[in-house]
Amino acid sequence: MVTCDFCGRKATRLCDAPIGTGGFCGHPPRFLMQKAHHTDTAFQDLRMNWTETCDRPICDDCAIEIYHNIDFCPACIQHIKERAAAKRRPPHDE
Repeated sequence: MVTCDFCGRKATRLCDAPIGTGGFCGHPPRFLMQKAHHTDTAFQDLRMNWTETCDRPICDDCAIEIYHNIDFCPACIQHIKERAAAKRRPPHDE
């Protein structure tokens, strides 16, 4: 039995967060943040360019569905939040 990397329960999914050189820069594309304005086809067309995903095993409770049948793990969500917060910080005055 494959277990969830975060809680140890039975894993039922893999993290779908794109990683590596496929264009994912540590923050979700704008369309993920405004998913209601985009179609499944638009998501799938873009996703085909992303060849690597996180693939951490996750259970139903730990999975965070960001789009229909697209789940991210808590670690990838945390990484996205940290990158977004870093981009919002004003530059340091030197």
